Amino acid sequence: MIVSRIKLPFDEMRRAAYVTAESVIIAKLIAYQDSQSTRHLEDIGAIIRIQQRKLDLHHIEQMATKLGLFSIWGRELEKNRLA
Repeated sequence: MIVSRIKLPFDEMRRAAYVTAESVIIAKLIAYQDSQSTRHLEDIGAIIRIQQRKLDLHHIEQMATKLGLFSIWGRELEKNRLA
């Protein structure tokens, strides 16, 4: 799987690459499917609640559908979505 990264300032002289929240969510969906550990769902929920308005939901939906994880994603999004 290709992991999306963004480059942001690290300090005055350097930039650093960070994994996107969308990539973490996809990785957590895969990890949950493999392990059934609810910790992954808790992490997804926290990311949704904190980053919701910044998330590229279309990208997550596309990847979740491609990986056969859309039902898990949809359930977690609905459960953690802010009004």
